Amino acid sequence: MTDRAQPASCQLTWATARATAADWDPPLEGGTVFVVPHPDDEILIMGGLLARQLEAGAAVTVVAVTDGEAAYPGLAPEPVARTRRREQESALAHLAGRHPAGPHPAVAPGVIRLGLPDGHVAEHEPQLVDALQAAVGHPALIVAPWAHDHHTDHEAVGRAAAVVAAQRSTVLAAGLFWAWTHTAPAPGLRRLAIPDEHQDRRREALAHHRSQLVGPDGTTPPILASGDLEPLQWRHEYYFAGRP
Repeated sequence: MTDRAQPASCQLTWATARATAADWDPPLEGGTVFVVPHPDDEILIMGGLLARQLEAGAAVTVVAVTDGEAAYPGLAPEPVARTRRREQESALAHLAGRHPAGPHPAVAPGVIRLGLPDGHVAEHEPQLVDALQAAVGHPALIVAPWAHDHHTDHEAVGRAAAVVAAQRSTVLAAGLFWAWTHTAPAPGLRRLAIPDEHQDRRREALAHHRSQLVGPDGTTPPILASGDLEPLQWRHEYYFAGRP
């Protein structure tokens, strides 16, 4: 899926970018659409923001671009896809159902599944743009991976989301996962503070993606190594946010 090399230079320069990032206050009115390349990216990239929007009662939709069926190439894709769809739904329900009592009820977000092929989203990018145009309406905020997030599916989703956000004159928040250790930083990073209860809920929701945290047998390494999960320990999530 991606190169595991982790250049120290990327880590050090991103640390500087994070330390100097400006605070960001995402819009709550008008709806938020989270565009997710694979099941688990809704937690890994944008789980804190998703928890915030759900708790505040924002209208939230998750667009699941693939079912993550190619996570383990040695396994039959359809059983993997079924497992990962189930894990994603469980993780989202947990993220929605654990917030403190407040003025808004806990409502799990609706999920629109596009079923594009895992690992080959870039080959279907025009189809993805068309599907997003039909799915997102006119939200106030679209959240997607950064278009330079190293993984080909993440980057294709980021590009498509940027096209639709520009067409809708909508704020785009582009989040990062693989870029932290594989891509040189860019200016303009913004940060969103994640309160303790959202950090806990995000961590607990990630545990629902067991197939990615534990290998399918006793010898195959899991997709997510412990070092990959370090950003979930940070007290902020980071985005490039604004109108494309």
